[in-house]
Amino acid sequence: MSESISKPSALRFARLPSAAKWILFACSWTAAVAVCLEFGKIRSEWSGVLCGPWGCSAPLEAVLSVHAIWLLTLIPLIHFTSRNQTRIYRWWSVLLAVVGLGGTLFLAAQLGWHWPSESLGGKSNYFLQQWGLAVFGAVDVPVLPAIILLPYCLWRSRLLRRKSPAS
Repeated sequence: MSESISKPSALRFARLPSAAKWILFACSWTAAVAVCLEFGKIRSEWSGVLCGPWGCSAPLEAVLSVHAIWLLTLIPLIHFTSRNQTRIYRWWSVLLAVVGLGGTLFLAAQLGWHWPSESLGGKSNYFLQQWGLAVFGAVDVPVLPAIILLPYCLWRSRLLRRKSPAS
């Protein structure tokens, strides 16, 4: 009895059957998504913090919760599809670079195409603020989560390449 109490919890988790691990993962993931969705409904004095002469974003809590849900979707997807294979991490890095950096450049080009807008009323020196707001508020495509996860995939790819035997 005392022997099972002194064992680290990671070892006890490793001994769980595969089905139990998947059920535990699914329940934990669902709970995390539910918390993110509830967080998006909260309104506080921070809700309108991203407003200025360049425009306003959606409430901060809602945007952060959508970005968190994108991360909760992409992290397990990257982890379970890669299975410690350098080549797959490299492909994820390329995909995340295309989505993240390509989306950022697309938003800059879109703003530049419509710049200067008559809706700004002569406030044409806020291009960078509007661009940052557009990148932060882009929740339909995971532009910001892709930029966040890109260094992780590059790091894992490089780490696995160093560990692999020379061929």
